[in-house]
Amino acid sequence: NSATNNYKIAVNLSSKVNDDITANTRFIFGSMNSAASNASLGTSNTGDTNVTAQLSEVNFTYTGVEGLSVTAGKQAIATPWTVARDAMGNETTGTGVVAAYTAGPVTLVGAYFNQTNIGTTLDGELPSGTLSATNISALGASDIYVLGAMATFAGITVDAFYADLEDEFDSYTIGLNA
Repeated sequence: NSATNNYKIAVNLSSKVNDDITANTRFIFGSMNSAASNASLGTSNTGDTNVTAQLSEVNFTYTGVEGLSVTAGKQAIATPWTVARDAMGNETTGTGVVAAYTAGPVTLVGAYFNQTNIGTTLDGELPSGTLSATNISALGASDIYVLGAMATFAGITVDAFYADLEDEFDSYTIGLNA
C-alpha cells in the first residue's frame, strides 16, 4: 500500500517603507527539485525530508497618487494568458513595471516586463509549433507589453486586454461577466 503527502506553501510578506511605498516579497516552499512544485513524500517508503525555499517575488508598490498604484520589481504576471498564482506550481513571474489607475468603475492597466519565466510556464501547455521560438524557455528573455481596461456597471464586468510578446505574438482578449 502506497500513499503520499503533497504540500506546498507560499508566504507573502509586505511592509510599509513610508506612507506611499510598500515592499512586497513572496516565498514559496516546495519540492526539493523546485520550490515552484509541490513536495511529495511517500509515507510508505520515504522518511521525512526538508523542502526547498525560493524567493519568487520582490517588488515595491507606490500608491502616493489617488487611484494609482505602480509596482516595480519581480512580481506575478496577472493577465488573461498567464497564471499569477497556482497552489501547485506553474506561476508566471517577471521583472518589470505594472501601473493600474482606477477612476470610478473603470480601471486601466499598463505593464512591461523585460525578463519572465513565460517559456517555462507555457512549456507543455501549447500545441507543438504554436510559437516560433525553437527553445521555448528562451521566451523568458523576450520583452512583453500588456495593456488592459476593466469596468463594472450594474453588476456586469467588461474587460479588454492586449499583449505583445516580442517577436512571438500580438494577442487580445475581450471578456464579459454578468
